[in-house]
Amino acid sequence: MASREGQGMQIAVILFAILTVVLAVTTYIYYAAAETKEKERLEAREAEKTATSAQNKANYQATTLKFMLGIVKTRKEVDDAKGRAGGAEDTDVNAWLAMYDRDMALYGAAATDANQNYIDLPGYLITAISRKNQAVVRSAGETQAETALKISQYAAEQKRSEEAEAGQRKSEADYVAARTIFEDSQRTTTKASADALAVYTAASAKAKKDLENKQAEFDAISSSLAKETNVKNQFADQVKVLQSVQGVNIDNPDASIIWINQKQRLVWIDRGFDDGLGRQMSFAVYSQNTASLFKSVERMRKEGTGMEKVKKLESKGRIEVVRVTGPHQAECRILEDKVSDPILPGDWVHSPAWSPGQRLHFALVGFMDIDGDQQSDRETIKHIITMNGGVIDTEIKDDGIRDEGKMSVNTRYVVMGDASEKGNLAIKNLDQYQKTRTAFFTEMTQFSVEKISVQQLLDMMGWKPEEKTTGLGGVMDSGFSKRSPTAKPAAAAPPGAEAPAAEVPPMKPAAADPADPFGGK
Repeated sequence: MASREGQGMQIAVILFAILTVVLAVTTYIYYAAAETKEKERLEAREAEKTATSAQNKANYQATTLKFMLGIVKTRKEVDDAKGRAGGAEDTDVNAWLAMYDRDMALYGAAATDANQNYIDLPGYLITAISRKNQAVVRSAGETQAETALKISQYAAEQKRSEEAEAGQRKSEADYVAARTIFEDSQRTTTKASADALAVYTAASAKAKKDLENKQAEFDAISSSLAKETNVKNQFADQVKVLQSVQGVNIDNPDASIIWINQKQRLVWIDRGFDDGLGRQMSFAVYSQNTASLFKSVERMRKEGTGMEKVKKLESKGRIEVVRVTGPHQAECRILEDKVSDPILPGDWVHSPAWSPGQRLHFALVGFMDIDGDQQSDRETIKHIITMNGGVIDTEIKDDGIRDEGKMSVNTRYVVMGDASEKGNLAIKNLDQYQKTRTAFFTEMTQFSVEKISVQQLLDMMGWKPEEKTTGLGGVMDSGFSKRSPTAKPAAAAPPGAEAPAAEVPPMKPAAADPADPFGGK
């Protein structure tokens, strides 16, 4: 009996020792994992600070250029942008402002405060040149009138002199008496002629000098206008480059994926009704690592700028807003994705027709056929743009007639359709159409509007025509879209119903929203 009790005690001691070793090993493993996660969190915070600083600096430079062009009205906004960028001095911005102050002091001193910018100043200078031209014309007219008067006076005096000489020849019999009268008359006539000639000579010299002065002043103003136009074009190019960096690249995403439910093929994004987001808006989805300019600057420079840069990015899929659930949160359905590159939290979404808090403006021209059926799909294009929050400023319709709209500095893109003969079939007056098209492109150049093709617009919006499938019986089944090979049947929530509680991301209080490092709300 005592031997069995000893064996039980030995077994208990052995089991206790084994459990103690297992507990020690488990505790060490979890402690090492916790240290690794903390290091990753600190590195992510530093990356966020770096991205925020770079974005604020870019916003500071953009605000400065907008102030120089008159889009931003006061320097206080520039100072505020500088403060948000950390208050450090930027050599490029200081050089721009110094050049702007010199130019305004040289060319815009007499202009109003509202005109002291590189957009309005050329118009002011043109007005000043016009006034000087009118003054030159008036001076030349006055000079001609005065010259004609002096010539008339001289002719009259000459006529009187001739009449006196004729009287002398006629009065020879009374020569002595008449000679005195003649000599007096001759002296008077000579003096008057000399005075008239002197006045004419002085007036002619003065008019010539005034004309030379006016011409020199006109040449100086013309030279100044040419310099101002050159400066304006340089700054317009700089603004266009800056817009290509801030507007159409994906470093300033329209939203980010914050949660995903692959089972129900739903995602949630960090934009809502406070950002102006609406239902049925569609977006293209991009990987943050692929789309970020900050992570691939050199590669982007080699591939191009502006729309070319976005065009070369390959989206991971596309989504459509089905429900706006909060100030900065919305539920979207997955329209298309890739098995090899699935949509993940943190991915960026982008649409060329919508940005948080603003609506982008478009103009349309050309024949637009997106499905290859030789029929115009212009109304579909317009519907896609307006459904995604865009505004159509003006268009040349399929019949060649332009609407009453106009482009402006807010017009961002001109969507170019097909200009071949198949797009001219509905045009009744080709000559008038060519004139309208020429005026349209002149206006586009004037406002520096960027051109994109119909396919570029659709690619950037993540829009594709609905694909049809054919059943085994050979009948086109238009009620079903093409199914992804990896799609798994799941009971999706009915329209308007809440998603399962375990799959819906928690709502964040409005006051606790972190600042978006890329300029979003």
